[in-house]
Amino acid sequence: MGAQKKKAKFVAKGLLSQKIKQRNVKKNFQAMKDKKRNRFERNSDAPSKKKPRAAAGEGGAAKKDEPDMLDEMDVDDFLNADFLDSENEEEASDDEAEAADTESKPKTKQEKDDDDVDDGSSSEEEDESALDPRYLTGTTFGGDDDEEDEQEEAEEKEKEEENDDAEQEQEEPQAAGRTVVTMAVLQKAEKECFETKSVSGLRRLMKIFSDACRSSDAADSSKEGEITFDVQSSAVYNRLMVNVFRKTHETLATLVALESSSEDDGKFKIDDKKWKKYSLVIRRFFSCACYLLEQTTGQDIQTFVLRELVHYIPFVVPCPKTARRMLKALLKLWAKSLNANVCMLAFVRIRDMALAVPFPFLELCLKGIYVTYMRNTKFTNEVTLPHHVLMGNCVVELFGLDLSSSYQHAFVYIRELAIAVRKTITSPGPDSFKAVLNWQFFNQLRVWTAVVCAYPAENQLRALVYPLSQLLLAVVRLSSTLRFAPLRFHCVKLLQQLALATNSFIPTSPALLEVLQLEPFRSSYKGTGKKGGKGASNSATEVDLELCVKLSKTALEAKRVHDQVIVRLFELLQRECDVYKFNVAFPEFAVPLQLTLNKFMHACAVPKWKAQARGLSDSIKKRADWIRSKRSGLELSPKDTAQLDDFLRAERDAAVKKLFEKDATDLQEKLDASAEATKEKEEDSPEQAEDEKKKKNKKRNKKQRAKKSGTPVDEETVAKVKQMSLKEFKKSVAEVDAADEVGDFNFSSDEE
Repeated sequence: MGAQKKKAKFVAKGLLSQKIKQRNVKKNFQAMKDKKRNRFERNSDAPSKKKPRAAAGEGGAAKKDEPDMLDEMDVDDFLNADFLDSENEEEASDDEAEAADTESKPKTKQEKDDDDVDDGSSSEEEDESALDPRYLTGTTFGGDDDEEDEQEEAEEKEKEEENDDAEQEQEEPQAAGRTVVTMAVLQKAEKECFETKSVSGLRRLMKIFSDACRSSDAADSSKEGEITFDVQSSAVYNRLMVNVFRKTHETLATLVALESSSEDDGKFKIDDKKWKKYSLVIRRFFSCACYLLEQTTGQDIQTFVLRELVHYIPFVVPCPKTARRMLKALLKLWAKSLNANVCMLAFVRIRDMALAVPFPFLELCLKGIYVTYMRNTKFTNEVTLPHHVLMGNCVVELFGLDLSSSYQHAFVYIRELAIAVRKTITSPGPDSFKAVLNWQFFNQLRVWTAVVCAYPAENQLRALVYPLSQLLLAVVRLSSTLRFAPLRFHCVKLLQQLALATNSFIPTSPALLEVLQLEPFRSSYKGTGKKGGKGASNSATEVDLELCVKLSKTALEAKRVHDQVIVRLFELLQRECDVYKFNVAFPEFAVPLQLTLNKFMHACAVPKWKAQARGLSDSIKKRADWIRSKRSGLELSPKDTAQLDDFLRAERDAAVKKLFEKDATDLQEKLDASAEATKEKEEDSPEQAEDEKKKKNKKRNKKQRAKKSGTPVDEETVAKVKQMSLKEFKKSVAEVDAADEVGDFNFSSDEE
């Protein structure tokens, strides 16, 4: 046992290769000396008088009796000077052998083992046994089963090399040393991989697949040796991609799955020992899949790859590093692709990996999907709104997989948002306000509101209602000017959603009524609008309060925008009343609201706004009277909170459901309108480009005709004519020819 251990350490320290090198140097040196001796013996006329070397004890006497080399040489040999070359070669060989010995000595001193010290020397039996390949296999893996596996791999590798040599004779050689993959070569590789399910066939097919995926790197000279197969035919490429993604999982399941598991349900178990054996092939497949998802832009290819990856999720479980790389590629595709189908398929694969890979990976998925959402929702418009809504729904779904982990992540990220708001309040400035009053910050608030509303129970995320509502109210206070009225309305709607989902009391009417006290809506406002109201009204028609967080300076002075703000304000006030209209304390809740509305009606000078305020006030009064009639028969006191919560519970639940359905319908209509507008813009863009091109050509032709005409035109006269009014123009024409009468006329739209 001790001898085997010593042999193993001898091999592990690399002393075997040094020993073999020294032996080869010594053998070559001895062979060269024998060759020189034989040549001298053949060239001499007389028989050689050299004596064999004496023993170690008789070295001095033998050296004295040994004849001189010059005595055995004739004139021709001396003139050729062959003996000088032989002596130089002998000295060089001696120096090389001594250098090898000196290099081996310090290495053995540095690589001492704690258990057993090896001085680097070994016997001839140890050297010969160390050269035995079976001994090498035993020391590397240490087991009979592993020895058999290594022998099988060696046999398969030999077969694979033989097959490669045979195939290379049939395939067309490229100028760069690459092999062209024809349909026959591909079919042969597929047969070995999918039918016989051999490891060599799988490795060969994965190599072809890898080179095909990285075909764009073929022109890179630095990667000359990495790419050995070249796929030139599109038919071969399509067949390769389809069959690899649809059939490779069957071969992998045969190689690495446990014998007791089945692949029918897609939840078979992986044998870790077998997986390690074929891990390089599996990692190569996932590396190519990630490369395809990251580099390709075709939505059809992305959709196909994402659909087929469902069969390969179990194979990524034993390797966290590969799983992280796959997660990164899926998150990038999920965030960047505006195609809803690709986005959803990428999210489904992320969800499958979060459920399949062991626990810490789920937290990585939660963090990754939120950070990706945050980075890709900086700006929201009619084009990106559907994608942002879809991404938010995906975040809500993923955070529902493990509520304990979701609570920890949500708490941390909400706290970061609160720190940003606190910094803005304590040290206000343009930069701090810009960091809070923007789309990115609001989208983060919106997604956390959706997460809390989706899981509002006591044992879920109800504890986050208070910090989140306080954060939203702080943002409302920061948006205190009319320019940020859209952001205020967005935050108020989120607070109302929290109140509906959690059955909490979060009053938002004070924040809404503050808008009525701003500069444009006071009693002095008469709705005159901006001077030059035509241009202001045209610009105001483009304002959509749902798709902006602040108003432009030109929109602030437009009457059309003021009307939109008032309409949106009363809609949210009506929604506030709908949230609490089945509460037993609604009459008391409505008192300050009614007083403020009555005051606004008396002071307002715009009939339209006054009518809207009167209608809302009448509706609140009717609802308060109805609640009073319902609670008049109750024999309850304010301390009976449980019974008061049951007051009109059925009606309230039905109303909440109806409100959420209405919100979903409105959002869907908004998304459909955005999609139609985007589609129309895409269709109109080439037509608009053609129209602009025609107009430019028309102007160019006019200039050319003016240059060709012989009539000189004075620039001052042209400028004077442009500034003339219509009456002056008619008068000037009448003066030219008094007989002509110029009547009133209107310019056509084309001439204008």
